[in-house]
Amino acid sequence: MGHNKCSGRWQAGKPQQEYEGTGSGSDKTKKLKELPLMDWTQPDFEPLPQYSAKHFESLRAIDWSKTSLGHPSTWDACLVSMAATTMTNPYPTAVYWGADHTMFYNEHFVAIAQNRNPYVLGKTFASAWPELTSYFIPILDKAYYGGETTIEHEKLVPIVGRVSGVSEEEAYFNFIICPVIGADGRPVGVIQQAFEVTHDVISTRRMGFLRHLGEILDFNVAGDFLKKVFQAFETTPDVGVWNDTPFMSLYGLDDPVTGQCTLVGSMGLPARLAPEICLLFEGTPRTKPHNLFKAAMKEAMGKGETVLMRLGNEDITKIKSRGKGNVRPYAIVIPIQTTKGLIRGFLALGVNPRRPFDDDYRFWVGLLKTELQSALGREELLKPEIHKGIYAEIQRTEHMRTLEVQKLLKDCTEELRESELLFAKITEAIAVGLALVGINGDLSFTNNAFHELTTLPRNKDNRGNLNWRDMVYHEDRERVYKLFDEVIAKGCASWWEARTGQNYPERGWKYWVSCNMTVQRNDQTGKLIGYMLTIMDITQVKLAEEYQRELSVQAVKKRRQQENFIDIFSHELRNPFCATLQCADGILAGVTEYQLKGGHLDIEDIADAASTILVCVQHQMRIINDVLTLSKLDSMLLSVVPVDVQIHESIFTTLKIFQSELQVKGIKTIFIIGDSYENIALDWLKCDPSRFNQILVNLLTNAIKFTSLQCGRREITVILDACSEQPLRFGNVVYTSTKPSIEGEGWGNGEPVYLHVKVQDTGIGINEYWQKKLFKRFEQVPKTHVTYGGSGLGLFICRKLCRLQGGRIGVYSEEGKGSEFAFYIRVRRSVPPSGRPRNVEPFTPHASTSPAMQSSLKAFKPLKSPSIQPHPATSENTHSYRVLIVEDNLINQAVLHRQLRKRGCITHVANNGQEALEFVQESEFGQEGGTEIDVVLMDMEMPVMDGNTTTRIIRQAEAEGRLRRHVPILGISANARIEQVAEMTKAGMDDAISKPFRVADLVVKLSKLIERSGVAGVPRTPDGSSGTKDEYNAPTTPPPLPPQAVGSGPPIFNPGNIASENNFLNSNQETPPIPSISPSDSPMTPLPAPLLLKINPNEELMGELPSPVESPISETLGFAL
Repeated sequence: MGHNKCSGRWQAGKPQQEYEGTGSGSDKTKKLKELPLMDWTQPDFEPLPQYSAKHFESLRAIDWSKTSLGHPSTWDACLVSMAATTMTNPYPTAVYWGADHTMFYNEHFVAIAQNRNPYVLGKTFASAWPELTSYFIPILDKAYYGGETTIEHEKLVPIVGRVSGVSEEEAYFNFIICPVIGADGRPVGVIQQAFEVTHDVISTRRMGFLRHLGEILDFNVAGDFLKKVFQAFETTPDVGVWNDTPFMSLYGLDDPVTGQCTLVGSMGLPARLAPEICLLFEGTPRTKPHNLFKAAMKEAMGKGETVLMRLGNEDITKIKSRGKGNVRPYAIVIPIQTTKGLIRGFLALGVNPRRPFDDDYRFWVGLLKTELQSALGREELLKPEIHKGIYAEIQRTEHMRTLEVQKLLKDCTEELRESELLFAKITEAIAVGLALVGINGDLSFTNNAFHELTTLPRNKDNRGNLNWRDMVYHEDRERVYKLFDEVIAKGCASWWEARTGQNYPERGWKYWVSCNMTVQRNDQTGKLIGYMLTIMDITQVKLAEEYQRELSVQAVKKRRQQENFIDIFSHELRNPFCATLQCADGILAGVTEYQLKGGHLDIEDIADAASTILVCVQHQMRIINDVLTLSKLDSMLLSVVPVDVQIHESIFTTLKIFQSELQVKGIKTIFIIGDSYENIALDWLKCDPSRFNQILVNLLTNAIKFTSLQCGRREITVILDACSEQPLRFGNVVYTSTKPSIEGEGWGNGEPVYLHVKVQDTGIGINEYWQKKLFKRFEQVPKTHVTYGGSGLGLFICRKLCRLQGGRIGVYSEEGKGSEFAFYIRVRRSVPPSGRPRNVEPFTPHASTSPAMQSSLKAFKPLKSPSIQPHPATSENTHSYRVLIVEDNLINQAVLHRQLRKRGCITHVANNGQEALEFVQESEFGQEGGTEIDVVLMDMEMPVMDGNTTTRIIRQAEAEGRLRRHVPILGISANARIEQVAEMTKAGMDDAISKPFRVADLVVKLSKLIERSGVAGVPRTPDGSSGTKDEYNAPTTPPPLPPQAVGSGPPIFNPGNIASENNFLNSNQETPPIPSISPSDSPMTPLPAPLLLKINPNEELMGELPSPVESPISETLGFAL
């Protein structure tokens, strides 16, 4: 929240002054009176003697500028006044300022915060007291947002970490919470006055139990005393007493001589820990189970006083507490004795796990002992004191025996003390953690390094039963427990590595340690006497290993990304190379034959081959421009050159370029100019149309690519809009925030405006997972580049270009329902050059069809006969081959057909692996009398079914006997890596050849493969025909598109109007806007169902490729690969 600035805050200032007038009339005098400075935010503030200077130092040490309150120099008068007034309040007071409840408090509140002070100063309530958030945040919000006051009496507030040794403290408070009203009459914060009444509540509860105990024992019948004591604990009306006595056992002393005790009753203890009979004295036959409290009962009997004992970790897990919280590893044993010291029994009580064992606790235990003693004394008056003298003598004898043992132990201890002192000094000086472990697993000695490396607190209880293994990091704890228990059980040495510490910042643990546990035996007898555990810090070694591991993983990931990109990039370049090489080879062969032999020179064939070469080169230019653009972006060399432009006309011109392609593919296109664009009267703008159109053409090309194969509605909508403020979203597309771009020269002083454009299609859509990855380098939805092509760079470049122009790009899509891509850039208004008016003509791509498009449609009219006969032989060979060409790229398909036909081959065509399977099944390989073929040329990457999958199915059919004999298959692929070629042969192909290749080399491969397969080829007649009438009857219409419309239907090539790109160029553009645009995700342009390329056997080639001048540029840039 904002605050008004005060110029004097944190600056040297003068104390406020007040003038008092005295006297009367014109002789009035003024006396200067200085008031004390109470504002602790002032730099020259000094606390008055009655206030704690330490607390003010803590307040001033806080960096308030990092809180929601801001630097004190920005605090308004209300906050300053509240901050100063709170410190003078004589009661514990805390203020929670603002909506996030940032807190500060006075020195009386320190008693409540205790060891959390001063760390919670300047913190929000949620971060300062996370365990209390669920209760207090609604109350604070009710006061802040609703202006309500809350009053609570004796409210239980479970506080964590305030008292050492208590995980969750049982504390009670009276408090008042009310809003602080600001200058405008609205709440600006919340104030709380709290009074801790824990002592009163706990004391009242404990005193109530003592009254309850006294009432039950007052009605005691002689001989029934201990049962009444157990009844009092069992029937207490205040369940809060269960917290103070989470478990208990009560024993009666049957025989003071033998020390035999009988269990009266227990709660929360299993029978193993509280057996029916317990024998206290050594030497007594042990016919009963061991008692958990035996040692403490014996000590209490000897001293006649209450004993505090520590429980073992193994025992704690078996105890079921009556109260709240986990069992605390402590218990007290109270001797129940008469006023004359005669002991009648022992009361063992668990310690409250939610309260410290402090003076108040000890006082209550003392009162409980006194109450039992007084009640027992009253009972003893009703009994003859026969055994008093005997018991007194037994106690005296036992006491003397104890004194003798203590003296002997003291002498032995003194002898060992000096050697232990020397040992301790040595162990504390080394950096290796050292611990001596008993044969039962208890620690008998630890040095400072051990506590540091295990994060185990050092105190008087850090020996014996304390389980240091609980300090092991939770992910390693189970393994360390298992190894340690195995060492103790087998008495063998062991070694392990683990992490120690819990909930540390950054990584959660504090140290990596190496632990070595060795066996210690008696030198003379060889008896096992314990173990030595050493711990060394290996944190830096492990961190270095982890860092190297991360570097290795990143390197592998980066290498895989580069390999995938190189594979796609190689495929995109080598595929056109293959067609280019074969067309050039055909032109050269035709011209050479004409020069040597004369005759007819097929100009149409040569022009067709040259047109194909031009188209292939244009595609390669686009792929290379993608890489160059990416390189410039990475090197920060790509610049934005602003010029005066009407951006709506630029979009309209771009859409016109795509008009022919949209008509061919049957896609309806809508161009909408938004109301905001019209309302703010935008016309001429300063921007870079080249960079703008690079983004737009990328998105349009992708939309056309993924919509053209869809069944049903095919529609693309382009929306142009603008706003004066940076947009956060455009329709369903949400933008992320961005930093303003740094404008260079040439932008002028016009008003900044944000243009945003949306391209919406009805294509295949993208799922939510891949939407998050679309704009990353080399990322593509899996397998789309196989069906649709692309290098994974287009959208990444779009994102970079948007950022370069101060904008962002986003996407919204639902799988199967289409996609919405939107972007915005920052531009400036400009003055129209030469007073040119604004002109936006309507865009109606379906209203008419251009002559060029009509020519294109006519050229690809479906023909009746699909068979392909051999061209008259141009070589001296006496045999031709019957070849099935399985290729989805119609350019490569047509060129390969033409070159093989010139060499006397009979060719059949399949557009994908599925069609190839159907053809092979109907051929002579599948049935007698079927179409005869000698070899299959199998492309690797195709829609519907790829070459490797097709080959595996054919080989499986051969193995199952569904094919009559082996089918020779020669693989063709633009993938150049050795392992990719090896994958083809592994799938079952007989041989493979990589694109680009010359037809002469292909014929050599075919000859060797057919020779190995035992096929001699087909003899030709003198006129060059094969003499066979077998032909491939392909369907005249393509199969229906599947619902997902991915990879279905044969692809088509429509070269575009290359000359039209010159109309779009201007002197201000760094590169041509269309050839250099990078729609790298859309190199394929599939043909809708009504248009299918067929070849007439009686003519050279029907459906020839139109000349470059008549072709739409978008088709030139994207063709099937």
